[in-house]
Order: sequence, then structure tokens, then C-alpha cells
Amino acid sequence: MSVGEFLIDNIFSSDHDESVLKTNLDVLIKDVVEREDYSFHNGILGVGWLLEYLEQNDYLYFGDLDELLIDIDDNIYKLSSVALSDQNESVIRYLEYLSYFQLRRTNKRKTNNFYRNFVHKECLALIINRLIYLYDACKKINSIEGNDLPLTLLKISSLTNTGLEEYRMEEFFFYWMEYFCEYYSNKQKDLDARHSENVLFLLITAIQYDNPYWVGLFSQILYDNLELLDMNRCGFVIPSLINSDPSIKMDVGSVNPLCMEILMIFVVNIKNLKIK
Repeated sequence: MSVGEFLIDNIFSSDHDESVLKTNLDVLIKDVVEREDYSFHNGILGVGWLLEYLEQNDYLYFGDLDELLIDIDDNIYKLSSVALSDQNESVIRYLEYLSYFQLRRTNKRKTNNFYRNFVHKECLALIINRLIYLYDACKKINSIEGNDLPLTLLKISSLTNTGLEEYRMEEFFFYWMEYFCEYYSNKQKDLDARHSENVLFLLITAIQYDNPYWVGLFSQILYDNLELLDMNRCGFVIPSLINSDPSIKMDVGSVNPLCMEILMIFVVNIKNLKIK
């Protein structure tokens, strides 16, 4: 069972029976520990995020969760430190670490340890600086492929409540959003499924950042190329484009079981996500 499957089966489409929830959570944790998996979707990184998510959203209460997560925190610190020095580490893995530290930092518990919270913030800043460094190189060689950069911008748009509104991050964010505005304005008649998905990510980013110009531009490009979007992959996310409602609606009943990774992209990066 992956973290996404757990959310679909136990949170987004059930009555949240606490005893069943705890039993299934125990099964997930036992499976992860036995496999020694440290990934986000199927491993320790994702389980740590999930425990924090469940308590912050009032699905379960674990007592002293910060104490419970000490070992996971320490392991994630070590793994992220290794990743930061690895020239071959993927952008997606950096974004997964950001998701973990972001959620850990935003908890409002009175027992929240100041020093641990400080470390979470420092880890966020270090990873963001690493991403900025990687993409600064792209400015010089003009090579942007895949969806890593749109996903990075989506993540940054979700970080506005973590105390990381630093000038360098904002400069990076605006540079690349304007880059994509020009890029997709010129390319909108020559898009494919991958680019249409990028436009969807950028549209959600614009909605979260509350920039009307970006919202208007990317919503029009997406509408003009909607037939190119893989609805089996991401059709369960419906941006609110017609009115000023900043929320994003997700229809979990239409989630393709093979698309749990993109489900988690939306769950961890959309601040005002509404489940139906």
C-alpha cells in the first residue's frame, strides 16, 4: 500500500472510522519498515509526512507526535544532507524533502520544539537554495525539459506560510513564471500532453500565488489545448477558473489507481484543496 492509496482508501473516500484508520496505518508502517523503503510514495519519508498530515487535519491524534517523529526526522535530515551533496540527485526527490519539512514546520502544537522547528526551516532553505542553483545554470544554457521546473514553482507557491519569503526565492519564482508566460504564449499552438500538464501545474501555481494575469494566461492556454491533457492521469483535479474561488477541487472518485504519484503532487502542493 502506498501513501496515496492509504489516503484514497481511508481518508478521502470513507467515514474515517478511527479504529480502522489506526489498523490500516499500522499495516502501512509495518510494511514500510520491513521493506526499509525511504521514498515518499512508499516509504519512511511519506509515512512521516502522513502522520503529520493526519494529525494536522484532525483525522488522528498521536499524543506527542514530535516525540514519535524524532527518529524519522533524524533519518530524513541525514538523507536530505546526503542528497544535497549528490550531483545526480533528482529534482523530484528534493521536492519530496521540501514537502516533508514544510508540513513538519507548519504544525501548531504547543509541544512543538523550537530547535527542531529551526532545523526544519534551515533544511527548507538549503534545499530551495540547491534548486535555485540548479536552475540558474539552465538560464545560461537555455535547456528546460520535463516537468521538474513547473513542479518546483508549484511547490514554491505552496510555501508562502512557512516563513521563507526570502528575496532570492521570490526573484527565482518571478523569473521562471515570466519565462513560462512567454514560452507557452509562443508555443501554445504546438503543445503536447506533457506541455499541457505543465500548463496545468503553472495554472494552479498562479491561482495559489493570486496573480490574475498569470491565471488568465495559463487558463486560456489550457482551455485551448484541453484535448491534449491526459484526463486519465490528472482529470480528477479541476481548477476553479471561472470565478474568484482560490480553491482547487479534486474528485477522488475518478482517480486512476495508476496515478497515485500525481495525486500526491496535488495533495502536498495545493493549499486550499477541496475533496469531493
